[in-house]
Amino acid sequence: MMKLHLLIAILLVLPLRVIGCPLEGYWKSDEEKTLASFRQAKDVTPKQMEVFENNFFGKLFMHIECRKFTSVMDDWIEISSYELVSSSSKSVIIRYTSELEGEVVREAKIEGNCYSLEINGGQFKEYFCPVSAKAYNKAIKFAQQAAPDGQ
Repeated sequence: MMKLHLLIAILLVLPLRVIGCPLEGYWKSDEEKTLASFRQAKDVTPKQMEVFENNFFGKLFMHIECRKFTSVMDDWIEISSYELVSSSSKSVIIRYTSELEGEVVREAKIEGNCYSLEINGGQFKEYFCPVSAKAYNKAIKFAQQAAPDGQ
């Protein structure tokens, strides 16, 4: 009987975790998927082509937890607290404040094992796909060592 109660308790708590932390885990920008989206974009400027086609994507790592996420790229690390606005099987909407962007409301669309974010007002999408904790930890260690202020 005790095992049945434990099983029921676990089954009741699991959905709460999924709803409360729908994107929890380690993620990395997927250069191939993102560039495929970019190459289908309309009104691409020569400057965008120059920047985005030259190893811009595929470097950003994300560690998403229930109330915060950590962004890591090269020698840059940013930790942001966020509020979950809504989530479904198709999308997750969060609100956060960024050092680079100020207050942001962002929708991540679930696409298979990955999620996508609209870039440049929806001109194209950047894709993030799961990576191992080991890959993320390697990236953050590199960023911490390379950061000019020793983050």
